[in-house]
Amino acid sequence: MKNKCELIQDLLPLYCDGCASAYSCAEVEEHLDECSECRCFAASYRRASKISAKTAKTSREHTIDIELPYATLAERIRIRRRINTACSIGGVIAGAMLLTYVLDKLSRK
Repeated sequence: MKNKCELIQDLLPLYCDGCASAYSCAEVEEHLDECSECRCFAASYRRASKISAKTAKTSREHTIDIELPYATLAERIRIRRRINTACSIGGVIAGAMLLTYVLDKLSRK
C-alpha cells in the first residue's frame, strides 16, 4: 500500500491541474476513496496550489515557480500548444508562398 501511496502522491499535481490521463484520474480517485492519508495530502496540495495561484496573480513576479512548480502546469502546456500551432501555420503559409513564387518563376521561362 505504501508504494501505491507514493505513486498517487506523485500523480496528484497532474490530477489537480487536469493534466492526468483518464486512467490515472480513475486510479487516483479510487485510491483517495480508500486512503485517508492520501486524501489529507490531496487536500493540503489543493490548498497550497490555491494560495500559490493567488500569490502569482497578485504579484508581478513569477513567484509561483518558486513556491509550487506544478501550479501552472496546465497553463504552460496550453501556451506551448498555441505557440506550436502558430509556428506550424506560419511555416505552412511561408512554404506555400515559396512554392507559388518558384512555380511562377518556372512558368515564365
